[in-house]
Amino acid sequence: MKRPAGTGTPSSGASSPTSTGDAVMTGGVGDNREGGYLTQHGATYGFKLHRMWMSDGTSGEELWNSNTVDMLPLKAVHLPKDILQCKVVSRKLEFSSEKEMHKLHLDQVAYLDGTKVEGSSFAFGYVIPGSTNTWENVVFAAPVMLTAEVMSGHLIMETTFWDEDVLICKSRMLVFYD
Repeated sequence: MKRPAGTGTPSSGASSPTSTGDAVMTGGVGDNREGGYLTQHGATYGFKLHRMWMSDGTSGEELWNSNTVDMLPLKAVHLPKDILQCKVVSRKLEFSSEKEMHKLHLDQVAYLDGTKVEGSSFAFGYVIPGSTNTWENVVFAAPVMLTAEVMSGHLIMETTFWDEDVLICKSRMLVFYD
């Protein structure tokens, strides 16, 4: 699947390569169902998401982590309410790719009750074939935030990964704040 025209270009984001162990990613190739999936291109690349974690971007305190990144149609994720108090949130993704990627980037869109309320793009760039990498994205809080009560169970975070204009995979998470 090609990237739709007019979706903007990736910007910001930091990256640093690391090495890790086994891959963990579930979900069927091409299993769209209006949810998460690994595309045929993603399977060809051997692209795998291993782990994701979020921290207070100021103190570095880890607030949430997942050692399994499921590519399900819609995955429920429970985040601590405290994350909404952070002025800066750091999200780290650990991923690997068997094949070379020239311009890896991701687009993330937040939907509240089906209405798009926010969108961001982050660039990683070149991915070495056979490598495992850690990618950090930093997000600054809006001056006025909605409450956990308003967003919990109503917020869907949709993340799409691209190599240039080729869709690699898509993830949709229904966010609950506990």
